[in-house]
Amino acid sequence: MEDRTLNVLLIEDSEVYRTLIQRHLEEAAPESILLHWAENLETGLRRLSRGDIDAVLLDLILPDSGGIDTLWKTLVHSPDVAVVVLTALDDEDLALKAVKGGAQDYLGKEGLSGAALVRSLRRAVERKQLVTRLEKSVERLEHSHQDLAQFAAAAGDVLKPLLETVSGTCHYFLTEGATLLDEEARSRVLCAHEGLERLAKIFDGFITYVQVVVHKPPPDARADAEAVLKDALSRLEAEIRSSGASITHDRLPEVAVEPSCLRGLFENLIGNAIEYRREEPPSLHIGVRKEGAWWAFSLRDNGLGIDPEYPEQIFDLFTQLGSSKTRRRRGTGLAISKSIVEGSGGRIWVESEVGRGSVFQFTLPSVMEKRGGSHREGES
Repeated sequence: MEDRTLNVLLIEDSEVYRTLIQRHLEEAAPESILLHWAENLETGLRRLSRGDIDAVLLDLILPDSGGIDTLWKTLVHSPDVAVVVLTALDDEDLALKAVKGGAQDYLGKEGLSGAALVRSLRRAVERKQLVTRLEKSVERLEHSHQDLAQFAAAAGDVLKPLLETVSGTCHYFLTEGATLLDEEARSRVLCAHEGLERLAKIFDGFITYVQVVVHKPPPDARADAEAVLKDALSRLEAEIRSSGASITHDRLPEVAVEPSCLRGLFENLIGNAIEYRREEPPSLHIGVRKEGAWWAFSLRDNGLGIDPEYPEQIFDLFTQLGSSKTRRRRGTGLAISKSIVEGSGGRIWVESEVGRGSVFQFTLPSVMEKRGGSHREGES
């Protein structure tokens, strides 16, 4: 980078400053920076259209454009070019706004030096190149996610009917065709049938996990958590009835999350509590409290609990942890729950004691919270 000659376009209406900047650059970097000049924005944008400019020294106050709009017009026209804003001493607030708006740096016109100019221009180009590489990496990653989602959907279309066919055959030999098999054969078919059901559940969970990871929630998403919980409980009715589970909850608020995602979150966490229960019927309570622009939820159960050495790994995909009494089978439910919460900007964690139950806690934005924000570790 230090050896490459940079083409720099100065967009500045003052010939005095143009002469001063040119002299500074000739003294500090006589052969490594070539300065070009435009006295207004229209001329500058036409010069940028040639595509050979590495960086722009931009005065925000020009005869044909003023203020932060000057920067935005430049960035829209040439998004891959580094921009260093030139400001007067009393325009520092405007300069900071420009950096937040996409400029790589700013320099005050008063007290300029050649060394500062060269250093700022080279760093600006390096920053812009880094940002461009990062943006391209993110774009490739998004395409990879989309490819993964398409592959998972296609695999589901092919494999799920096959699993159902084989499972149906096993079911036949365990019922109507039971007389065709001896005891050992029936035992083997039973094991195969149970394994297929488990495989189908894991496969469904994997497809759901991929969809949640790839999915981008709309900025205006909102859900009535009270109504969504009622829907989730109706979907879990069979499990709740067979386990004798008792579920209570506080009055739940509206949150800035898609209803389908929130329902999946409730289903996964409640289903997890029911599955990993002790001998007595499960008892669950869903609490909530307001914390600034966030709602902090808690789901407390009286289940098996989790070994204290595994508070974070429990949310990993296909994780199997713990002793024989508290072992968590491989699955996707808690990994999906984590993706839903973090996809909404929140965080999720668990506090647990073996034999005394667990408290799963997670934060979700209120409907007033702007999308795109995040809940950093340690905030509550």
